Amino acid sequence: MGEIVPGVHLVDGTNANSYISIDDDGIMTVVDGTISPKPTPIINYIERELKTDVKGVKLLVITHCHVDHTRGVRWLKELTGANIAIHGDDADYLSGIKAYPYPRGAMGLLFRLSSPFMRSRPVKPDLKLSDGDLVGQLKVIHLPGHTPGSIALHDEKRKVLFVGDALRYNGKELRESPGMFSYDPNLSKTSLKKLIGVDFRVLLPGHGQPMVSSDAPAIVKEFIQGLNIDTNSR
Repeated sequence: MGEIVPGVHLVDGTNANSYISIDDDGIMTVVDGTISPKPTPIINYIERELKTDVKGVKLLVITHCHVDHTRGVRWLKELTGANIAIHGDDADYLSGIKAYPYPRGAMGLLFRLSSPFMRSRPVKPDLKLSDGDLVGQLKVIHLPGHTPGSIALHDEKRKVLFVGDALRYNGKELRESPGMFSYDPNLSKTSLKKLIGVDFRVLLPGHGQPMVSSDAPAIVKEFIQGLNIDTNSR
């Protein structure tokens, strides 16, 4: 898709969405990697579209530990030397200390059977994030449920909100992440309440299309308030 708003780019061809955020000083942050071990689309975009050196990437921020967002991260770090940042509750999955939190039920079994063919090379994160941290100019909002350490990232200056897999947008309607892919679907819904009141105009999901609208906060609020949340669940 290319540049969404000045300094924020969506890279095509990565399966799950990968974004590039360029600060005012020219420092690049990549938000989420690729499902491929070699994140060629990201490298090509930086070199061919942005016409700059990949060494300008200084941060690799991961919204959550699932393989479609992380598999290319180690290769990208080796190429750029950038620091990897992920929430502390997902850090041990990225580094290989813990096995990935598979979904429940039949989908979880399918993931386990396919994991030998889709495994990420472990990589130790440089930064373990917590709720409210600033990483570059992005503020961390912890949204546990999809994975223990799922996060959103708020660029207050540009009014951009990266939401990882917490929400999806197909160009017409919002959806929550499918429960089959989350370790605690109800907690994922409950966590979304933290997005109510966040000031943004651009919603960037991990899957689907960007939402660019001055009404985006109201649309997200109405969607979240309409969810069926089990208040008796943890």
